[in-house]
Amino acid sequence: MRVKNSVVVITGSASGIGRATALHFARRKACLVLASRRGDALESLVADCMALGARAIAVPTDVTDADAVQALACRAVEHFGRLDVWVNNAAVSYFSPFLKVPLDDFRRVLDVNVMGYVHGARAALERMEQQGSGMLINVASIVGEVPQPYTTAYSMSKAAVRALGVSLRSELRLDKRKKKIHACTVLPATIDTPFFDHAANYTGRRVLAMPRSTARIALPRPSVP
Repeated sequence: MRVKNSVVVITGSASGIGRATALHFARRKACLVLASRRGDALESLVADCMALGARAIAVPTDVTDADAVQALACRAVEHFGRLDVWVNNAAVSYFSPFLKVPLDDFRRVLDVNVMGYVHGARAALERMEQQGSGMLINVASIVGEVPQPYTTAYSMSKAAVRALGVSLRSELRLDKRKKKIHACTVLPATIDTPFFDHAANYTGRRVLAMPRSTARIALPRPSVP
């Protein structure tokens, strides 16, 4: 799709993948609606995006609040006239053995990472159905395919995001009236972002992003006749 002048909403855009995504769209002159709970960080990002020649506004939003997410979608349409791309990216996590993590933290991860995406998908698809086109992008994780230890709820949530994407794509394909509305799921591997500093930590150790693999594959040398 044409990115220039497209209206793009990004949740969890204050840092990490969300911020990088916003700057990428800004370089291609999209119209950005940036959402996060961190208002100061959003304002700084808006300034960075505008310096790249994009139009951008900040809308502080808690994705666990369905009404707030609906208000975010309304703000995008009111300000820019339409909604072309919605990026569900807001996510939280913890690092803890399963039996040590407080249940409130466990529920919080599922609430943000699953219900936050449900709220975003509903708000986005309602507007996209009205205009007849659009793209929903759900940022999941490779741990949705290969779960890892010490992040049980996060791994569960990202598997749920994958399932949400598959279900939505199937529904959209079955309805010929929605052939110009698309849903896709992105599964990043480990990326070194502030995510690891923001996550709750009950391990007693500092959490670091997995380093790039330095393993080399030894290829056989061609035989000399």
